[in-house]
Amino acid sequence: MMKWLWARLIAAFLLPLHNLAKILVYKKIHSAIGISKAGISGGGSLPMHVDKFFEAIGIKVQNGYGLTETSPVVAARRPFCNVLGTIGHPIKHTEIKVFDIETGEVLPDGSKGIVKIKGPQVMKGYYKNPSATNEAFDQEGWFSTGDIGWIVCHHAIGPSRKCGGMLVLEGRAKDTIVLSTGENVEPAQIEEAAGRSNLINQIVVIGQDQRRLGAIIVPNNDEVLAEAKGSPSLVRMAN
Repeated sequence: MMKWLWARLIAAFLLPLHNLAKILVYKKIHSAIGISKAGISGGGSLPMHVDKFFEAIGIKVQNGYGLTETSPVVAARRPFCNVLGTIGHPIKHTEIKVFDIETGEVLPDGSKGIVKIKGPQVMKGYYKNPSATNEAFDQEGWFSTGDIGWIVCHHAIGPSRKCGGMLVLEGRAKDTIVLSTGENVEPAQIEEAAGRSNLINQIVVIGQDQRRLGAIIVPNNDEVLAEAKGSPSLVRMAN
């Protein structure tokens, strides 16, 4: 409660500057991006700094979440309950629970685990692929999203009482890299292909929540030096 009161005090103190910025700065940004009041985010994770930016310039972003297997929305933030860093409450007729990765038991609110879903929009299974279907669903019919997250605890009183039940995502349970564009990339295939080169000793593909992929590479110095014969610039790079 004290943190909330302190935040409200700071907000009141900065209100005149905020109103001035609306006139001098924010209107220009709204005009440039073509959004003045609200927007919808989906298809990939919403970075916190982007979420905070839109909040600062007075644009409410309704962040949604779902998968192809869930047709595709399962949760979304609402204009009347738009909490940064979350993806909101489950939509109507949809259940979301968090399970322990190792034991498979349902975890209490506030505990991090694997996010699973039940609802009419969840697929029945993968076409002609029963093994993948059995892997995605548990015995009680919960669909595993492959995402790690936790559910905000419920509070009877206080400023956070409306946040209870919201879902917060923190990453993927498997190694799939999800770019900020929403594209899913399996790094193992790239690492395997790149590892075939005699110039590369080790490689790790990175890029979660970024616009493009990157890689950390440990070169095979002997092969690089042999390849770089006659090219002084490449020799200096290898060294």
